[in-house]
Amino acid sequence: MTNRLVSFKRAFLALAIVGAFSVSTVFAAVPSIRDSGSAYWTARVSGSGFTSSSFFTTRRADVWILNVDSYGNQSWVSRVVDISSQSCNWLYCFSGGAFSVEINMAPLQCGSRSAIAYDEYSGLWSYWIPLQCS
Repeated sequence: MTNRLVSFKRAFLALAIVGAFSVSTVFAAVPSIRDSGSAYWTARVSGSGFTSSSFFTTRRADVWILNVDSYGNQSWVSRVVDISSQSCNWLYCFSGGAFSVEINMAPLQCGSRSAIAYDEYSGLWSYWIPLQCS
């Protein structure tokens, strides 16, 4: 009886440890984006923390730009971009999960501009960020 109890405790402990180190998209960090030098006619957005592509699959992100002109008219511009995969050299590895995109915003006038991105694989959204448009 004691051996069964010890075996049960070990199995329960092993499951608890495996569960603690498992990552689910529910608890995953939110992917992040940033302004990479946007200007009046160009929106430049880079992202990190997205689901990495692999050798056999290409993961994608949807980047959405909300443009509001000086009259309050709203326009949406979107772009689907490929997300980088992990790459290694002889010293270390890059984790992947990043992208950089440049979107031509002409002929839209810019009063204010914001961006958000969606990770198609994990289903997670980044936070909204303001973009420079001067």
